Order: sequence, then structure tokens, then C-alpha cells
Amino acid sequence: NGKFISTALTDEFYAFLKYYHAMFEEGLVDPEGFSQTNEQFYAKLKSYAVGSYFGWTPQSNFDAQTATEYDVLPPLTGPDGQRPVTPGQLNRPIGARTGFAITVDCESPATMLRWFDYCNRDTRTKYTWRLGEEGILWELDDEGKVWNIFPENVTADMTRENMKYTYGMYGYAPCLTTVEEVEYNDPEKYPESVVRYNFVLAVMDYFQTEFLPIRYVSEEKTNEKALLETELNAYLDNFVAQSVMNGIDDAGWQAHLAQMEALGVEQWVKWYQDFIDGNF
Repeated sequence: NGKFISTALTDEFYAFLKYYHAMFEEGLVDPEGFSQTNEQFYAKLKSYAVGSYFGWTPQSNFDAQTATEYDVLPPLTGPDGQRPVTPGQLNRPIGARTGFAITVDCESPATMLRWFDYCNRDTRTKYTWRLGEEGILWELDDEGKVWNIFPENVTADMTRENMKYTYGMYGYAPCLTTVEEVEYNDPEKYPESVVRYNFVLAVMDYFQTEFLPIRYVSEEKTNEKALLETELNAYLDNFVAQSVMNGIDDAGWQAHLAQMEALGVEQWVKWYQDFIDGNF
């Protein structure tokens, strides 16, 4: 209802910690999950040591056959039948805020602009930058539409996601892709092309209905938030790990609330409320 709250101060968060500790006691939560590297985690994935995990799609982590053994897990209903909510927003506006820029050290801005124009001279050039050579991950039809290709030679070590950033630059390419140049999928030819779309359909009824506004924030206010979050985030990371592994009781919860207050959670909440209300 337009009010910003800190989840880590709610009774629901306390219940979450106790629930995950119970799962931890049953061996259902990996104790190394709080400290392992990405490389260690992906090694566990490939060795079937992970039953459920957060990810883009299974096709991003496994070969085509293994990926079919994973399915989307719907949000779990909370205590007393509370309706679950999962983060998500359909058709969310996005953009590269660190896109093409010319630095003051550039000796010839005009030459740099000509290079950028060259990179964007047509759709085929753009997608060569984005996804590499035509015919491997994409193809252009006679009508000028781009179609995704899903190679048969994907492996757990070289998925299509890996290929996107190995053969091309994907989202980091020096190109402006227009609405007319968005790539298409052919579900009959490549069923895996709509896996993520179907995953979204399975959880979209649980998406939240209110979202933070998308708005420019000055460097001063950005730094102010970052300063508040530095200690808060470090504390919460450790607190959650300890609570899940060792358990937590009412005394521990009250100590947590006091520590959050000491670390400036009220100022942090006010920062976001002012942002929502347009006070800066």
C-alpha cells in the first residue's frame, strides 16, 4: 500500500528462519551454500548434488537431456494459508544504464561515433556482435526477422547461455537493438526456446502488484544508501546463515531487532520511503 518496510523486521521473516533451520536439521539445506564459490556450486549441480536451486532455466546449466529432468517449483503457501508472492514483473522496462559513452580521453569523438554507426549499420551486423557468427545461435530470414537457434551440441560445460557470451557479447555489444529487431523463437523446431516463458506462466499469478518506481537518483543520494547498506547487508548475511544453521529463539530474535536498529535500519527505510514519495 505504498509503504516501504524492511522484511528482516517482520514476524514472517522470523518464521522463515525457523522453517529453514528445521530443513537444515533434516539435511535439506547445504551448509556450504553460505560460503561456497560459484564454481563450487556449479560443480555440485553437475554431479546431481542439488535438488532445487534458483536459476534462469535448467537449460542454462545442463545439457538438453539433463535439463528436462528439472521443473519449475511453484511458490509455497505460507503459514495459515497465506498467499505466496514471488518477485517478478511482466514487461518490465529495462535498459543498459552503462551503455555506449565516449570518455573525455577519446582523441577523436567523431571517429568513435562513426565506429558506433558502423556497428549499428544493419540487423545482421548487430547480431554478429551480439551472438556471433550467423547460423550457430541465430539466423536472419528473408523478411528481416531474427530467429534463435538452439544447437544440438550443448553440454553442461558449454550451454547456450555460455555460448552467447563466448561467441558474442550479447547484452554488452555496442549496439542498439530496436523493437523490430528482437529475436523470435520457434517452439515447434526448438521446444527448449519457450521453457523460460512457460516457467514464467507457472508463477505469474504470484507476482507482486506494487513496484519501486524507476527513476534517476543523484550520486549523493546513491552514496547515502550504499553507506547505510554496507553494514546492514554484511550483518544480515551472517545473521541469516547463523540462524539457519544454529537455530534462533525469541531472545535471539529480539537481539536481532535491536542490532538492526543500531545499524540504522530506520534511516534505510526512510531513504526508500522518500524515494517512493518522490522527495528527492
